[in-house]
Amino acid sequence: MVLAVAAALDQRRLSLLVFVSTVFLISAPLSAASAPWTFWPPAPARGDEGCLSWRVMVEANNAKNWRTVPAPCIPYVYNYMSPVWGQYARDVASAVDQMLAYAGTDTAADNGLDAWVLDVDDTCLSNLPYYQANHFGGVGHRGESSVEFKSAMRRRLEEEEGYRIRGNVGDQWSDLQGHSTGDRVFKVPNPMYFVP
Repeated sequence: MVLAVAAALDQRRLSLLVFVSTVFLISAPLSAASAPWTFWPPAPARGDEGCLSWRVMVEANNAKNWRTVPAPCIPYVYNYMSPVWGQYARDVASAVDQMLAYAGTDTAADNGLDAWVLDVDDTCLSNLPYYQANHFGGVGHRGESSVEFKSAMRRRLEEEEGYRIRGNVGDQWSDLQGHSTGDRVFKVPNPMYFVP
């Protein structure tokens, strides 16, 4: 009987040790060479770095020609973009809800030439894993001019191929500005980089 109780206590201690070790390993910071994901979100910076205001200015297109996430805001963008606790997925879902509501009220022409323009990167396909590994655009990312190129492509769709652009969806204001933008534009969030 004493041996059974001792074995049960050892089993409990072993279970507790495994549990504590697992929690420690999950919540410990990962090495710099691995993806920057941890179990718990990093604590916010002590001072007000203005990162929420910076992101709002970026999304409203009031911050022009910025190239990288300001260094003090990298943890903020990390938390915002996190698939576990971030606001990004909810913001994208809200934009998609608006797009679907608009598309549901749209009456297509009989000629089959109504079109929606979808920016592919970070709109239809997520670059989140790439940016997680590269500090969310905080270092070394350079944008390229694209308003003229995208306008020309949309204009070609309309004028040369006869399409009518009903909706235009993009993560950059350069996706949504210029000529032939369509009947309605929808901006999805992207605080990681700016494409002028």
